[in-house]
Amino acid sequence: MDVRTLLLALLLTTLSITILFLAVSLFRRQQSPRLFTAAFFSVCVATLLQLLPSGDSIPGAILANLVFFLFYLFMTAGLRSLFSLPPWPRRYWLYAALFLGVLMVEYGVNKTTEFRIPFFFFFSIGVIADMAWAVLEPSRAFSKLVR
Repeated sequence: MDVRTLLLALLLTTLSITILFLAVSLFRRQQSPRLFTAAFFSVCVATLLQLLPSGDSIPGAILANLVFFLFYLFMTAGLRSLFSLPPWPRRYWLYAALFLGVLMVEYGVNKTTEFRIPFFFFFSIGVIADMAWAVLEPSRAFSKLVR
């Protein structure tokens, strides 16, 4: 299986999830389903940008990575909205600036994947862990209150 086939499968999968969340968000008053719709739509757009012939160029790859980073931001905002947490900690602006800075340096100066792929992997793990910690922390406090 080649990369284009995998990208097409990802596009179709995220497009169906986007349509599902869009249908759910039409009948809900909560903001979180709309944020989840935006998150999965950003993955659709990023995947589509990678499938286009301009996705192989450096500006196309930077744009696709930035749009894919929106997935993390929208998912975080959706989870925070779902669990009624404060909307946006300041450290997320630091995450976005760090991601953009490393992305620009890696595509502008280095142009190899030796540092870029491990950085994005560990960066993604860190952002996901921070999202999980933000969601699980109030539930721990709630479980102590219930006991």
